[in-house]
Amino acid sequence: MNEALSSQADNQAPSDDRRFTGLSWFCAYSSFILLGLYLLLGLHIRLGLGHWPTPMFEDYKAPLFQAHMEIVRLFLLVTWFVIGPVWLGCLLIRPLRPHPPRILAYQLVIFVGGYLLIIAVLAFDPTTFSAWYLD
Repeated sequence: MNEALSSQADNQAPSDDRRFTGLSWFCAYSSFILLGLYLLLGLHIRLGLGHWPTPMFEDYKAPLFQAHMEIVRLFLLVTWFVIGPVWLGCLLIRPLRPHPPRILAYQLVIFVGGYLLIIAVLAFDPTTFSAWYLD
């Protein structure tokens, strides 16, 4: 009996319900990626200057740091203006849509949680880096 069931399962055509949910997960974790880039930027300036920058008085013009700053700015703009529509597009395209539907709620919680963590880092930063960056 078991042999008949296993041979029947082997003869069936493969399911065409493949999921490629990596894009929707990238959208979900993009706020954490942004936080990581921001923290690495802080580490970069701390190691480059040897101290935390003074807001409104200090400017760091190293070419590598300027490139790092532009990467953070670009990713910030991408997470603000592109990630939301891309994630919604993932919901509309069946192969990109996460399954089961509760995964969507998890992704939304991860994305919002990342931004809440970014706000907490900016609000409770004990150094002068966040004030300098926002200046």
